[in-house]
Amino acid sequence: MVRADKKKVFEYVKKLRKRSVPATITLYAIRDLKGAERAEILKK
Repeated sequence: MVRADKKKVFEYVKKLRKRSVPATITLYAIRDLKGAERAEILKK
């Protein structure tokens, strides 16, 4: 999913995390992220 438009996807996933969507959705969306970007999304 991140391959399309990384910045848009990153911001959208951060919004979803704030709304407490299931972890499965988040993990699938960020499966291609590594390091600091992944950690930033998962810390919320």
